[in-house]
Amino acid sequence: MGPSTREIIPKAQAIEQYLGKNSCFWKRMDCSIPASSIAEALPEHVKILVLDLAPNMQYLYASFFAKDPKQAAVARVPLSQKERHDIRRLQRRMEV
Repeated sequence: MGPSTREIIPKAQAIEQYLGKNSCFWKRMDCSIPASSIAEALPEHVKILVLDLAPNMQYLYASFFAKDPKQAAVARVPLSQKERHDIRRLQRRMEV
């Protein structure tokens, strides 16, 4: 039987702390900045649109945010068969 979660979590935290203090690569690869911190750092005139396609391609998730939280919006948009086909075609065109 393998180690319990209770044993693994402290070890993982210790490894993460060590890497955070001693590894330049680890610090560069950190992508965990909260969205609220990103929004606060934006200039007033900049707006960000984030699109995420559901794995089954049934929905497109969209979020729109800016420095002013009143300008934020989130939506889940159902996709038709034609729209899914168009997205696949776009994906093929973007492949390198």
